[in-house]
Amino acid sequence: MNVIRFVTRRLFIVLCLMAAAPAMAADTPTAQAITGFHGALTVAMQQSEKLKFEGRTAVIQAAVERTFDIPAITRRVVGSAWRQMSDEDKAKVGQAFTRLAAATLASQFKSYSGDTFETGEAVPQADNRVLQRSRLVFVDGSTPVNFDYVMHEAGGSWRVVDIFLDGRVSEVERRREEFISILRAGGVPALLDAIDRKVASLSRT
Repeated sequence: MNVIRFVTRRLFIVLCLMAAAPAMAADTPTAQAITGFHGALTVAMQQSEKLKFEGRTAVIQAAVERTFDIPAITRRVVGSAWRQMSDEDKAKVGQAFTRLAAATLASQFKSYSGDTFETGEAVPQADNRVLQRSRLVFVDGSTPVNFDYVMHEAGGSWRVVDIFLDGRVSEVERRREEFISILRAGGVPALLDAIDRKVASLSRT
């Protein structure tokens, strides 16, 4: 009987450790980075009327530049064309994607009614990446929206390389599908023009 108790206890401890292992504490560097990013989104929402679209975009773009690994995201979106691009074109496309990301968020987060972001657990992934979970909780009790940020360490800090909405939709893959055909048909100039037109369209929403 003592042996059974001993084995049961050891098994319970092992199961607890296995359950705890995949997740890191919410005060990890990835959680801190995402909490700061969400803080900028909240400011943009709270001061929406004062800032207008241009002001919201500026606030969010600064946060995107601090939190996202734009070169890594750009490489994934443009695929094999990245290797043929000049350094100047790589910089231009990266800057364009940054503007697009900021403008998209500015068009989505344009009012504030008390909704709050919650930063959750950080789950280790393959290739030294971390999936930082978070969600947007609505004050009216609507179903929260999950934002899962794929992050890696670059330049001494943890940066976002992809976002999954509700665990299903990869924003990077969505952008890749949207722009890869434009890039193949018209090259970098066509891609930059398409992004500029998209940003202009978002400014009118």
